Amino acid sequence: MLDKHAAHERILFERFRTRACKDRQTLLTPVRVLLTADEVDALREQADTLEQCGFTFTFDDAPIVQLTGVPLSCAELDLDQIASDLAAHCRLDKQNPDAHLLDDMFHDLACKAAIRSGDHSTLEELQSLAEQVWENDNIRHCPHGRPVLFLVTKYQIEKQFQRIQHA
Repeated sequence: MLDKHAAHERILFERFRTRACKDRQTLLTPVRVLLTADEVDALREQADTLEQCGFTFTFDDAPIVQLTGVPLSCAELDLDQIASDLAAHCRLDKQNPDAHLLDDMFHDLACKAAIRSGDHSTLEELQSLAEQVWENDNIRHCPHGRPVLFLVTKYQIEKQFQRIQHA
């Protein structure tokens, strides 16, 4: 049994956390946000890391920063909020680099961007999720700690339907 939201959330989180996002979408209309000088500096310092996670920024009009690219998984989210949140997390991470604040941000993003349990999924999407979970031992729990999957044996099913004779 597979929890598709938890599985997708963990897959997205791992992509962000390991800086392995390959599915970037360039925005036709960049998202412009006004930031503090500290946020601009922190965001600029983390620009390479964020780019590896799928987020691209330009700083030509600082303190107005433009978000110019996002991972496909985040394209439908509130991009103004994401840009502001990334800047705030980068500033906090710069002040306290041991706190793993970017990972906290990626956890939140993964949760928001993951497919929902009630969303319709194609057979191909479900197959892809199942294969990614099955092939990667790191994807056993979502970032919240809930299990992504559990196995039900034929014996357990037969016992549920009272097909097993007790000796």
